[in-house]
Amino acid sequence: MDLRATTKAGWRSAPGVLFAVLFCINALNYTDRYVLPAVASLIQPDLHLSDTQLGLLGTAFLLVYAIAVLPAGTFADRSRRTGLLSGGIAFWSLATLLTGFTQSFGQIFAARALLGIGESTYSPASTTLIADSYPIERRGRMMSWWGTASLVGVFLGFAIGGIVGEQFGWRAAFFCTAIPGLIVAGLARLLREPMRGANENLKNAGDQLSLGATIRYLLGIPSLRASIVAQVLAYFIIGGVGFWVPYYMSQRFNEDAATAGVLAGGMIVVGGGIGTVIGGYSSDGLLARGLAGARLFVPAIGFLVAAPLMLLAVLTSALPVFLAMTFLATGFLQSGNGPLLALVQDIVVPARRARAIAVTLLFAHLFGDALAPSAIGALSDSLGSLQHALLITPLALLAAGAVGMIGYRWVGRDRQTAVGDASAIASVQA
Repeated sequence: MDLRATTKAGWRSAPGVLFAVLFCINALNYTDRYVLPAVASLIQPDLHLSDTQLGLLGTAFLLVYAIAVLPAGTFADRSRRTGLLSGGIAFWSLATLLTGFTQSFGQIFAARALLGIGESTYSPASTTLIADSYPIERRGRMMSWWGTASLVGVFLGFAIGGIVGEQFGWRAAFFCTAIPGLIVAGLARLLREPMRGANENLKNAGDQLSLGATIRYLLGIPSLRASIVAQVLAYFIIGGVGFWVPYYMSQRFNEDAATAGVLAGGMIVVGGGIGTVIGGYSSDGLLARGLAGARLFVPAIGFLVAAPLMLLAVLTSALPVFLAMTFLATGFLQSGNGPLLALVQDIVVPARRARAIAVTLLFAHLFGDALAPSAIGALSDSLGSLQHALLITPLALLAAGAVGMIGYRWVGRDRQTAVGDASAIASVQA
């Protein structure tokens, strides 16, 4: 036996190594997204953009992402997921690099749209890889730890964008964040992926259901429908607040781009990171204690608590109060990250999970955060006040919490249905 080959194969298929790489990729994923809002106040005068046009740059990425995620999810269910990841990372890193060379609104709009194509490959493939690497009892916490990488990425995007943008210009910020992605793309290609459904003793049956039939199947799951509606509303808040907070701090509290980027990133990564981890462990703990709907109950509570905190943040004229309220609101809002990702893996058969993530992201982005930056920007232009435009956020949070409280009662039944469906698919194909 070739000991070197065995050792090489071992690290390539180890769950911890896979998780570590996916964590790093997720951080880079969000770094590339959030460099733009960090340097928005520098781009605006250089390219002569209105608030509406600035918002449309966020929408360009998210709209294309939402459309591209469906074919990406189909590929992830039917092909080698690590290869799909590697190609997607390289593509979005090149799109980020291209952004730094743009000279007009049309060019930067197109570059951000290309970013959406590359990043659409990531979530459907990575979440199913994590689900197949860890047992259901640990799924909520592992999804939450993976989710904290996105918050690290938001912080890096804000901090690198703000600091590098102030010192060397906004174009240099995009150049700095593109290079690491090209390196990690090569590493992702070396990994071996786990067998689908292995950690749940579900038979690893293939699935040739058409995309249209798959969407009808997925939307027929009651708790998944509730999760999608809640996430549409939550993503609207995450996308809108995440895009406009650095600019809002510069406008309302007279902070420069570097300070606003670091403060906004710090609030989101620390507050959101704490909330994300607590949410994942809480859902696993409540599930172990017999609350079948814990994956949806925990996010619902988080949304309801975040609503009044967000209202106070928008209304205050004191920077310390704004920072404190936004910190707490972000923590409760992000507490649903891990549980909602785990929910999809719990209630959908293994062969359709990537497409389930894709459908969720399609609706969440298309009707949630894809609309939020431009909608809030247009509302700000209409009202003459970004502060007044941001008052829409607490209402959306209350609605998301209400939907989650209604839907959590269906989760246990939907899990049992998924187990039965997996057996049925395997029997038909045997």
